[in-house]
Amino acid sequence: MPRPTRFAVSDIPQCVVQAGINWARTFNYRDDYQVYLESLRHAAAQYECELHAYALLPNRVQLLVTPHSEQSVPQMMQSLGRRYVQYFNRRYERSGTLWQGRYKSCLVEPGEHLLNCYQYVDTLASITGVVTNPIDYPWSSLRQHTGVANHFVQDHSSWMALGQEPAERFDRYQRLTATPLPKEMIKGINLKADPMRYMLYTTNPDTPGYIGALGTKLGDLGINIATFALGRAEKSGEAIALLGVDEAVAADALGEMPNPPQIRQAKALAF
Repeated sequence: MPRPTRFAVSDIPQCVVQAGINWARTFNYRDDYQVYLESLRHAAAQYECELHAYALLPNRVQLLVTPHSEQSVPQMMQSLGRRYVQYFNRRYERSGTLWQGRYKSCLVEPGEHLLNCYQYVDTLASITGVVTNPIDYPWSSLRQHTGVANHFVQDHSSWMALGQEPAERFDRYQRLTATPLPKEMIKGINLKADPMRYMLYTTNPDTPGYIGALGTKLGDLGINIATFALGRAEKSGEAIALLGVDEAVAADALGEMPNPPQIRQAKALAF
């Protein structure tokens, strides 16, 4: 069967997850984690993908990244799969696949929701019960974000806004992660959309009348909506919309989109 179409989007943060086949272990010893982490750093740099946060759990990997080309994430994950699976199969004298199908990813809105995703990834080891205190887990980026370990991740401007100096950012983030995320927040934005040749990505506050106003504005610009998917983290919070449209959205049309607070970001996508 053909593989499903996958979104290829640049310059928008994404949360990426890949699990071991049948949720079996993909890391057994310290060396395994180190090999994967080094391969991840190499692939992220090679394919222009900013690595913001990571968690390497015994049977899954969770990443927070911003790609700078449409193929950054697919190429990074393909490179990782090739390098690490070859290493793992040689070491443990096995053959075949290691991962449960292809990786999954979702778009993340910059700002508060992105910081929540930072915290989710950095504390995933405690959320899933691998450890009690997330700072005790050496295979996530939490220690980097609290000043305990050398800082090699490339942080998003939303995280950098926590403070002027590194010490201030480390302190504020440590206090932030000291309070566990509520269960409803961990669910995050659940957004499902069927890929089309041309799409429009927008972020907006979850307020009444937004969908109608957006449809009216696009109609005025001569843009016909084919599909529409809206996701939000919580009522009256932040929302993300993915619209399938019949034709490419011109740059000058994006400039005429409603100003904040109706639309905080608008980006044309092509697949």
